Amino acid sequence: MAGLTAGHSCAPRQTATQKRCSAISPGSSADRCRSCSWTHDEAALLYPSGSWIEIEMKDQTAPYFKLTGAPVPMVTSGSKFPYEAMHSASAEAYIVPSQAKNVPGGKELLRTMLSKDAATNFAKQQLASTIVKGTVPADGFGSTALVSQTKMLEAAGSKILTWGFVDVYGMNKDLLVVWNTFLDGKSDVATLTSDMQKITDKVRNDSSISKVEVK
Repeated sequence: MAGLTAGHSCAPRQTATQKRCSAISPGSSADRCRSCSWTHDEAALLYPSGSWIEIEMKDQTAPYFKLTGAPVPMVTSGSKFPYEAMHSASAEAYIVPSQAKNVPGGKELLRTMLSKDAATNFAKQQLASTIVKGTVPADGFGSTALVSQTKMLEAAGSKILTWGFVDVYGMNKDLLVVWNTFLDGKSDVATLTSDMQKITDKVRNDSSISKVEVK
């Protein structure tokens, strides 16, 4: 679930260009992220992240540091989607091949995984929402981040979207470099968008890469 996970909030433009917040971006120093020093220092933080961040850093996060999420800020007033719209998708995909040796067994496994009891237990253990509705209590099992996730999903309603071009075309490694530079305050919006366009153009102009047509 993509959102802005933060202990303290601040404007994204200020975070990237004026250094009023500590920008800890995906792919930055592993030791710095692992130690979660920003939670103990009570540093303001803007972190574009998925729902995994709380559970993976739980043991290193200061106990009083409350993670919360918010939709990505709108850049203009002419957006086709409202502020509440979210980029959200299941992190794992499961299938039962039609020619599998035990199709009924595979389907039964999926039924078990997607049962309310199993989904509730998963949400409790991983502090992350699942595709099964009604599995997270109002207190989010004590997780402020999970409460935020649930509220954002409810507010988004049908305005939930996702995309696959980054993974399909293997762009993640290159995109991390330009985004980390921006979030660290070492480039501006114009440079970020220009660099992202160059990465996209490189894929588009490479005839050896099969393109996926989106209709």
